[in-house]
Amino acid sequence: MLDITWFVPSCVKFEITYPSGLVHIVVNTMTLISNTISQMVRFCIRNDMEEQTSIQDITAFDRTVSLEDKCILESITRKHKL
Repeated sequence: MLDITWFVPSCVKFEITYPSGLVHIVVNTMTLISNTISQMVRFCIRNDMEEQTSIQDITAFDRTVSLEDKCILESITRKHKL
């Protein structure tokens, strides 16, 4: 199950609950650095142990998803100035 909560204007929380009972909460926040640059900060909260799911596996998966999102976001042409 995926539950998404937006905290306007620039924060989103994804809570992923797996059938096994494993829960991962991912929070993304965006900060405007300039008119053309934003910085995203992401952190993850888990209810499992390192022995169950290694941090390397979680990080590799998260990095893959983030890079897919980055490609999509960078391909969007901005139509409005900030």
